[in-house]
Amino acid sequence: MKLPKCQRIACLEALGFMFPGVKIIADNLQKAKDALAQQLQHIFDNSQHLLEALVNKVGSQTQAMEKIQSAAEAAIKLTKTSGTFENLATTLQSGTATIYVNGTVINGVVHVSTAYAK
Repeated sequence: MKLPKCQRIACLEALGFMFPGVKIIADNLQKAKDALAQQLQHIFDNSQHLLEALVNKVGSQTQAMEKIQSAAEAAIKLTKTSGTFENLATTLQSGTATIYVNGTVINGVVHVSTAYAK
């Protein structure tokens, strides 16, 4: 049985008191959680990005970000884009508007820096 993510992090934090290496992992997980929270705030708390319809459709900012990430990865694969990209059109919609992304491809991994609909 797989524990929910929040319980896994709590277990790692508890283990960190017994095993210093696990504490480092827990600290890195917290940094990743903080970075994700900042990314979600940057993308979704800006009303000019026009992403409310997508968030309402999928249920949460986190789920919307997962959809945006998947759509960006598909667009990168289709266009064979590498390095920095801007205004990359995806097949994802927010209401009737197309969602565009900016970001970078580093070692084949797509990093979305922002997303918006227009």
